[in-house]
Amino acid sequence: MEKSFASTRGRAVVSTLLLFVLLTPAQVMAEEQEKLAIWSTVPYFNWIKQTAAPLDQFSFFINGVQADSMTVRAIKHKDSLHARLPLDYEKHTAIEIRHLGQSVYSADFFYAPSYESNIVPDESTFQPFHTEDKEKPCRECHRLTVIASDSNPPEVKGQICYSCHQHKFDGMKSLHKPAAVQWRCLQCHQTEARPSQWSPEQPLRFTIEGGGEMKVAPLCYKCHKKFAEKVKGFRFQHGPIGMGGCNMCHNPHASNWPWLLHNNQTTLCINCHEFQEKIKKPVIHSIIKTKGCTPCHDPHGSQYPLQLSGTVVDQCTRCHPDILKQINSHPIQNHPAFVKAGYKDKKDKLSCVDCHSPHASDFKNLLPEEEVMMLCTDCHPGGTK
Repeated sequence: MEKSFASTRGRAVVSTLLLFVLLTPAQVMAEEQEKLAIWSTVPYFNWIKQTAAPLDQFSFFINGVQADSMTVRAIKHKDSLHARLPLDYEKHTAIEIRHLGQSVYSADFFYAPSYESNIVPDESTFQPFHTEDKEKPCRECHRLTVIASDSNPPEVKGQICYSCHQHKFDGMKSLHKPAAVQWRCLQCHQTEARPSQWSPEQPLRFTIEGGGEMKVAPLCYKCHKKFAEKVKGFRFQHGPIGMGGCNMCHNPHASNWPWLLHNNQTTLCINCHEFQEKIKKPVIHSIIKTKGCTPCHDPHGSQYPLQLSGTVVDQCTRCHPDILKQINSHPIQNHPAFVKAGYKDKKDKLSCVDCHSPHASDFKNLLPEEEVMMLCTDCHPGGTK
């Protein structure tokens, strides 16, 4: 008997680790006494139970509400029940599963990608799947022994990871070719069970080769060699690049956004740099609304502070060329629009951002003050300089 429910996707960040629960009667009793607090690095919870009971005897509850057929995917295969329930992003999600009205599983989940581990509540613990004990019940139906062809499979459906992980890429618009098209997973994931930050008590298979989640850059640079050389030349590096954490912005497997980003480019920048309140201001720099942050900032690094693509003056006059014609008459006649270092005096600098906010403001023309004269007195106290 088989019954399928369509799954839902939130702001998905797909990890290499799946979360499964394989229950014994003793575990069920323990869980009824003390509710589990679990950290999930993927936006769903996979529940597997060995049972001969038919699927229609089970019901699934999310935050106290029974889930409908548009929310949960559940499949009965032989004497095993597989169910996948969606989790809220950066929030607690209460999951309860009932059999004939009796609760058989209950847990509180907190979903956050691995690179956001700093926001995970202390009481929430990670439970990886690929340990020896947890793999045993699955070996009856799934091949979990690595063979030579898994590294570069001639037919992807036979690759070791495919049968369990192929659903990760369903409907994704942007696919990382080595991962989601060629299924050459073992170029980045090691196969032997090793001690890991994810599983300090039990060795874990298929962790990232060469280090933890924040040290993936060496893996990326194996293929992206030209970019690796470019990074060495940056005078100013974006923080994630400096830490070797390419996956803070990019999903290494698949995404619904261009360049395998975890989200819309502007949203991704705003959330990390805590600009949420600033962009709610009445006046927003138009280029942010139309093209986002990257017309002015390089998301990886540059030769200029704040990863700007050029000097402040060059950046602004690229879109506002008329200011170049008013170099000595902006905002009024005989007033310099900008003064480059060394133009008059080595300490004498003036640029566009001294009078305008480059992002957003409460006032027109992106000025920091409503009264222009108040702005003038910052440099001309008493009306003279």
